[in-house]
Amino acid sequence: MNILNLEQLANIVEISKTKSLTLAANNRNITLPTLSQSLSQFEKEINIKLFKRSRSGTIPTKEGQLIINKAREIILKIEILNETIQIIKNELNGTIRFGSLPGFMPLIIDSFSDFKKTYPLIKSNLFEGSTTQIYEKLLNQDIDIALLAFDDKDQLEKKEYYFEKVTSCKTVIAVNHTSPLAKKISVTLSDISDYPIAIHDDYKIMDILSSDNNFDKIDIALRTNNLDSIRKSLSNNTAITIGLNYSFITDPYFIQQEDIVLIDLIVPFPQNQFIGFVRLNNTNYSEITRVMVEFAKKQFNKYIDI
Repeated sequence: MNILNLEQLANIVEISKTKSLTLAANNRNITLPTLSQSLSQFEKEINIKLFKRSRSGTIPTKEGQLIINKAREIILKIEILNETIQIIKNELNGTIRFGSLPGFMPLIIDSFSDFKKTYPLIKSNLFEGSTTQIYEKLLNQDIDIALLAFDDKDQLEKKEYYFEKVTSCKTVIAVNHTSPLAKKISVTLSDISDYPIAIHDDYKIMDILSSDNNFDKIDIALRTNNLDSIRKSLSNNTAITIGLNYSFITDPYFIQQEDIVLIDLIVPFPQNQFIGFVRLNNTNYSEITRVMVEFAKKQFNKYIDI
């Protein structure tokens, strides 16, 4: 009985992931009849029904799920073994699929540039987006890992994700040095309610603003995914902005702008906040990704405690 046929194992894992024989066949680059035959043959060999059809798609049976879980573990170990061999031979190759908030993307690009010098065969697929978009990309396995900001609540509620802290962080406002706020050490949301605010369109920032009882009085003049628009508003002193201290400290634009001042923002219900790497639980943490994360940590450490 040829149970440990890696192609068969990979097929059933993909069917479980997509809940569709057609999608699984496409992702595996094989024809639908070939996939169906492989599944039927495997079920016949082990004498266990692995899947059943339902309104939600092709889903594992109770017994099938146990086997698929073990198959997934075997495939991950094979992938790790192959990558270890590549590292030993200095032939590590593949594609890194990395996500990041816009403020951290320059750091990720610098990290990847350093990474490429050591591992020139590696390619990158970098995604820049909001917190919501990145979590969705991780959940759909469109990216493997992301550099994100998260808090205690995220770690408690988002059980499907693994959080690796790099450093703690704090919420700040950024203002032009000519702003009356520039001389302050810290401010509350009430203190900034009279000032136009330009913000990155992210629910994390909206959660901060809406935590104040006077949220309806806050002047959100610009809500955008375009960082250049926010930068221009700051430079022209037509708006202030809100973000995490490290999203400014690691941004080359703000590093070069001596006329931008960061001020601590005191929020009504503070959470411990962190910056770190987030990935989906129970998926392959490939050697390629692990090594890239170490390069990113090294790059990030240059800015810690600045």
